Amino acid sequence: AIQAVRIVNKRHDAVQGPGYSARDPALLLWVQATLVYSAIRAYRAFAGPLTEAEADEYYQDTKEIGLLLGIPRAMYPASLAQLEAYISAMVDSGEVTVGDDALALGRVVLQPRFPGVPRLALTPLRTITAGLLPAQLRDQYRLRWGRLERTTFAACTLLLPRLLKIAPSMIRYLPPARQAYRRLRWQPA
Repeated sequence: AIQAVRIVNKRHDAVQGPGYSARDPALLLWVQATLVYSAIRAYRAFAGPLTEAEADEYYQDTKEIGLLLGIPRAMYPASLAQLEAYISAMVDSGEVTVGDDALALGRVVLQPRFPGVPRLALTPLRTITAGLLPAQLRDQYRLRWGRLERTTFAACTLLLPRLLKIAPSMIRYLPPARQAYRRLRWQPA
């Protein structure tokens, strides 16, 4: 973890401009908040149920990483519910909006061009992303959210957890997770 933090901090040191630094604690908190929000929403949608207490425990654990990245403990909302209120306030106030750069980057991420792969094949990626985003940001990213997309997202939330349960660990777990389990001599669930 310490090695990963050093790498991230070194990368952040290089991202600076007039009035901007990637090491700004307020910006770091926003990024971490969105990661926590997304991880919990994705887990609940595609892995299984998670109680509010479990989700809050996860959030509390992630604060330790943020401290190492430079977010002062005092900046953190006390609970997951308060973190979600912080995210809503940032979006509702217009502090966070999808500008032209974010829109262009979103298209690159959600509609990558792979030779021989039809764009239609990536529709589930766009639909899952749209389903996990707050409605205002989904609209600002111009992601479709009609009946077809809502139905597809609902089908994914029903099918993917079942597929994950029967998929071999080589598919269910990313290589870094498998390495961590081996180091700890644990077997993935």
